[in-house]
Amino acid sequence: MTPRFARVAALGTLLQAIQRAARGKRHLPEVARFVMDAERHGLELSHALREPMGSEAAWRPGPARTFQLYDPKLRQITVVPFADRVVHHALCEVLLPDFERFAIFHSYACRTGKGQHAALLCCQKYARSQKDGWVFKGDIRAYFASIPHDRLLEVIHRRVGESDLRALLAQIVHAYSSGEGRGLPIGALTSQHLANLYLGVLDHYVKDDLGARRYLRYMDDFAVFGTKEEVLMFRRQIALFLHNRLGLSLNERTSRVLPVRDGVPMLGMRVYPAVVRISRARWQRFQKRHRTVEQQLSDGVLTEEQAADSLTSQYAHLQKWNTYRIRQRFLERNARLAEARDNMGGS
Repeated sequence: MTPRFARVAALGTLLQAIQRAARGKRHLPEVARFVMDAERHGLELSHALREPMGSEAAWRPGPARTFQLYDPKLRQITVVPFADRVVHHALCEVLLPDFERFAIFHSYACRTGKGQHAALLCCQKYARSQKDGWVFKGDIRAYFASIPHDRLLEVIHRRVGESDLRALLAQIVHAYSSGEGRGLPIGALTSQHLANLYLGVLDHYVKDDLGARRYLRYMDDFAVFGTKEEVLMFRRQIALFLHNRLGLSLNERTSRVLPVRDGVPMLGMRVYPAVVRISRARWQRFQKRHRTVEQQLSDGVLTEEQAADSLTSQYAHLQKWNTYRIRQRFLERNARLAEARDNMGGS
């Protein structure tokens, strides 16, 4: 057993992983039971991870359940057992420094100090410096479901030196195959980081081989700026690289070359040199979410505190951009509707 694998299997690492995996989920019965007897469960996981892989007592991924969610398109979400989530957290704790060393500066998903807000600020900075330029805004068709396991494991092999850690990652990757040796489950922590690592190969190709100076990526959403000729070349070369090297393809419906002055569609927003506006689809999702929370509050499913917590992060994200007027109109309309309902109830 290599030292870093021993660290993954250490009781202290697993106990910390239990606390991280339980954040925001302690009200769920499965999680509550696990946390109440955390030390015993941690010891069981530690012993199972230390067993030779393939033996009867060795740890292996448990059965997952799936459900479908429209957000805004149909997605299949996978929920793995809580014990598996603990192992994922422990594994990522040890491996993330390896993944971080491979990442370019302007990769913004699944990284400390990055995130959607930073990605949009970077996009606006590039738009401001290229007011009369062009941009290729791309994303990948069915990204998580399309990742080929064999090519992903090749990337893992190059980034992770220890054979036992690579074998554990391979076991997790193969546990959720679509039947064609493809796909990572949306909803698993390892999926987020491995998917981000995989497209790091694209990042280095665009920056190092194509020489793009203004490029950013948030998971499978990316944008590269330049002259019209440069951007058209980037589009052609990226499409070929994705197909030939990574076994992926562009989403032809949403991958577009357009003038920067028309605004860059990025992460549900429209980024202009001077302002960032919310897209129609993102605003409709926000309104739908708001109505759902209000209904759950009215039905007693949520407390006022839970309802506020559910919406706070969404409002906080919108407040950072040029959305004041649309938010004010929405809140005023909601207040009028609430007053009308109260008046009808009292009549």
